[in-house]
Amino acid sequence: MKRFHGWLFAASAALLLLMACGLFPQPAPSPQDAVATQVAATLTAVVNPAAPTLSPDEAVATSVAATLVALGTPPAPPPTPTATAAPAPWPIGFWTGNKANHTAAFYAWPGLSTAASATIPDTEMVDATYMRPVGAPGQVSFVYDGYPEGVYIYASATGAAQTLASLPQGAQPSTLVALMTYPPSQWVAYTYERYGAQYQIQTGLVMGLAGQSFTEVLSLDASHGYALLPLLFESDPQGQPTALWVTRRLFGIGNVMVAPSKGLWRVDLASLQPTQVLPEETNGDANHIVGVSPTGQWAAYWREDDPGHVHIIAPGQGGQERLLNTVSAVANASCIGYGVFSADGRYVAWEEYTGSFDTGYQGHFALYDLNTGQPLAVGALPAAQTYATPVAWLDSHTLLLSGVNGSDPAVFIWDIHSQNQPTFVSGVFLGVEH
Repeated sequence: MKRFHGWLFAASAALLLLMACGLFPQPAPSPQDAVATQVAATLTAVVNPAAPTLSPDEAVATSVAATLVALGTPPAPPPTPTATAAPAPWPIGFWTGNKANHTAAFYAWPGLSTAASATIPDTEMVDATYMRPVGAPGQVSFVYDGYPEGVYIYASATGAAQTLASLPQGAQPSTLVALMTYPPSQWVAYTYERYGAQYQIQTGLVMGLAGQSFTEVLSLDASHGYALLPLLFESDPQGQPTALWVTRRLFGIGNVMVAPSKGLWRVDLASLQPTQVLPEETNGDANHIVGVSPTGQWAAYWREDDPGHVHIIAPGQGGQERLLNTVSAVANASCIGYGVFSADGRYVAWEEYTGSFDTGYQGHFALYDLNTGQPLAVGALPAAQTYATPVAWLDSHTLLLSGVNGSDPAVFIWDIHSQNQPTFVSGVFLGVEH
């Protein structure tokens, strides 16, 4: 029977093929038959629209299914696909640390709900100068400096701490200058000062992935007090880190937040090769860095011989520099401090200070829209926070400032399009996650 069915199917197919090729000509229809056939085809097309054209594979499958139905065996229904739910992404937000309570908290934005928390062990981490998160909030670890001099990592999920890297020492003492991480990934960067004989000081930049070997990618003379300082990790549109931007900042005297910086380097993460984007000086006058946009599209700096302007450049693209007025154009600012660009590169905010180390500093704040070149705000820092430093953006219009509320550390959240005073949460700013 199976052989007969197979033969019948083959014979039917062959007959149809021969008819299609015109080997069995059909008699010509009469005029009346032709009209009737045309009317019937028109009514059929109106009531039952033509089916869509099938691909060759679909046509074969349809033919086989029709043959099976004709032989009394209906085709099996297609399997129902099983949907696999994708893991819910973590919201944007930021980490704060409270060393007194030995805790860290992740605040989701908007809403400022506590989406994650971690306990900080009562070890040398509590006395750490720097502490930064790495990894997603659900698997967060904290990188910090400790004794003996080195960089350590604490995994909140396991409660275990381990050494990430030791500062380059040899026969010379070293001091950690700065520590930076990229929270959604495992990138860690830190800078150090190494002291030698006859007042010789070297500053170096060391980078690597947590759990892997670290590499020193840049080393410079720091005898004049300018140590290397990581500014930010550049990322692509998918949020993957692609480069680290580095400057040099004067350390060892006064408030480090108002200490001048100079020069700019970009370290490619794929090759770990540094490229100097802006010289430390031009005609003997220092080029002080304000900040770099998250995608590396813009960089901002001010020149020692022109304190009334912040220069906006497009690294690697050339073109005319854009000039933005500084607060010092209307007030005698002694120094322009740290600044940050919004994620889309449209806004840039920075801090400035008047006064001196002896008389005290008064903070000023500048926020500019690069699309118009006009300021959105110039004047005293929000909520009269003298040392409120812009540190990050949560979105295109929400700025984070690290400062103090009374005498306690706090992170201020400011909607730049709102007339309201910024809200705040207690704690030291540790890092932001997008």
